[in-house]
Amino acid sequence: MTASHAGYADGSETSPARGPVMRGTFLAGPTASIVGTPVVGATLTAGTGTTSPAATSYEYAWRADGDAVGGDTATLVMSPAMVGKAITVTVTAQRDGYVDATDESDPTDEVARATFSTGPTASIVGTPVVGATLSAGTGTTSPAATSFGYAWKADGDPVGDAAGTLTVSPAMAGKAITVTVTAQRDRYVDATDESDPTDEVARATFVTGPTASITGTARVGETLTAGTGTTSPAATSYEYAWRADGDAVGGDTATLVVTSAMVDKAITVTVTAQRDGYVDASDESDPTSGVARGTFSTGPTASITGTARVGETLTAGTGTTSPAATSYEYAWRADGDAVGGDTATLDVSPAMVDKTITVTVTAQRDGYVNATDESAPTAPVERATFATGPIARIDGTARVGQVLSASAGTPIPAPDSLGYRWYAGDDVIVGATGPRLTLTAAHVGRRVSVEATATRAGFVDAVARSAATGAVTPDSAPGLSLRVRVPRSAGKTPDGSPTALSRSRFTIAWVASGHGDDLVVRGTGALDELLRKRFGVAPVPARGQIAVRLTRLGLHRFQLIATSSSGTTSAADAITVVRPPTRLTVQAPRYAKPGARIRVRAQGLGRGEQFLIRVAGSHAITGRANRDGVVVRRLVVPARATPQQHLRITVFGRTDRRKGSTVVVVR
Repeated sequence: MTASHAGYADGSETSPARGPVMRGTFLAGPTASIVGTPVVGATLTAGTGTTSPAATSYEYAWRADGDAVGGDTATLVMSPAMVGKAITVTVTAQRDGYVDATDESDPTDEVARATFSTGPTASIVGTPVVGATLSAGTGTTSPAATSFGYAWKADGDPVGDAAGTLTVSPAMAGKAITVTVTAQRDRYVDATDESDPTDEVARATFVTGPTASITGTARVGETLTAGTGTTSPAATSYEYAWRADGDAVGGDTATLVVTSAMVDKAITVTVTAQRDGYVDASDESDPTSGVARGTFSTGPTASITGTARVGETLTAGTGTTSPAATSYEYAWRADGDAVGGDTATLDVSPAMVDKTITVTVTAQRDGYVNATDESAPTAPVERATFATGPIARIDGTARVGQVLSASAGTPIPAPDSLGYRWYAGDDVIVGATGPRLTLTAAHVGRRVSVEATATRAGFVDAVARSAATGAVTPDSAPGLSLRVRVPRSAGKTPDGSPTALSRSRFTIAWVASGHGDDLVVRGTGALDELLRKRFGVAPVPARGQIAVRLTRLGLHRFQLIATSSSGTTSAADAITVVRPPTRLTVQAPRYAKPGARIRVRAQGLGRGEQFLIRVAGSHAITGRANRDGVVVRRLVVPARATPQQHLRITVFGRTDRRKGSTVVVVR
């Protein structure tokens, strides 16, 4: 520093140094702001506000979500990369000798995508017909789209792929097609437009239609096959309409089984080709020749089962035909002469004895030629045998002057006649051929028996000989009668013999008479035991009766002998002890044809009980029930039975009070 004053010499002095001079600071710094719309393609401008002192220059730093973008300029053009980001700008005020002053703007909204100024114009090029290809037109966009998206619809329902073309499928037939075109560009909002709808999609037509034909033989039983030829494009299915002389037959299939109803008629088939989205194409074949009758590839094989014996039933076998016959006719012959009827069974009659039987079987089926075969002959027809032969029996007292009576029981089947032959010992009594014999002095001391012979046409004679009487005594020998007495309600066996219920009471009565006082009456076997129980050691009276209860089922025979000095006389009688009366349950088919074999079942019998089955009162079968009291037998309905005839089948147990029946109606 220098001091001056008038009259004074100047004086100066230098102060000590105080350090370097510092930069100034802005009293008012910049205020950063952004002007403009944050959208792709737009320009944002940075605002600086006013500084104090005034800045001589500014620097700019732009950021998108904090990342540096753009350059060190006051403006920033929005690029696609900035979409979705917030923009900020940092402004730095500068002035020589001043410390830089900085401020960051508030962030903008997120940068938005740009929009096309000119969007797409959707259109469809092509003919809407099945099988054709439609193309989507896009028009021109501004700016130019980098890609396009496509959405095809048929009556509003999505179809096809997201491509610029659509192949029209059969499912689109009858529907209008539209396409929506979407223009796309990076960081631009997609722009969309829908085309006008096309006319309804039309069905296509086959370039080459079907060619109908028929292969196979027009004969009943054969199968005809429809040919289709080749279509273009290939059909996915075919329909078939068969006709015989123009009338619809068969079903909608490629084959037709020729039936008898088509005989002499010409067959055609109409083939219809089908494919989704295509109009059906049809063609009719040429007619076949008139349908011929079929022939059996395997004809009948006639055979005969059964025994060639009178009273038996022979059954015709047919074998197996191919195709199966719907009916058969039968022609029976005995030594070549027609016999029987047109049925599958033949009842062998007496007239056929010693003849061989054949049957001719004719197979029949509608629309087929009849096929015939004759069986091998049977052995010569044998005579039948009685199922139950006669049971010879003598009633009466073996004494001169008395009459003996012969009975033969009930042979099955019923004989045409019964013959008798009487014996004295083993000698035939000449001229004694009737059912009664009057004893004479020539018979004294001889034991008399009778032989009963049952005769029936076509049957072997059945012969039975009775037990012999005691020795015939003179008329002075004791008289003797023995009789088993049962209640009237006791019933009889099917052959007419008396019965008594097990444990029921019945009476054995006798009367003996003779000359002198030396008459002795005694029993044999079971009767002897009964008399001893009744009279003990006392003599058996000449006239008397005893009450008896028996438990053992079956036949019981009783014999009594009267002896005196004049001779010996015997008498006998019998009784069958049976179970209590009951109604048997009999089952058989409700209906049957003549000659048919039917199953008959009866229950309610006793274990092992004898039974007898009668059909319409005649044809009979005998045997014993099983352990459960059940009988199962197969019977043949008489071939001579007439339609609507009611055949009563009756099953008897050991007595006629144990029976049941059912009715079979002949059809």
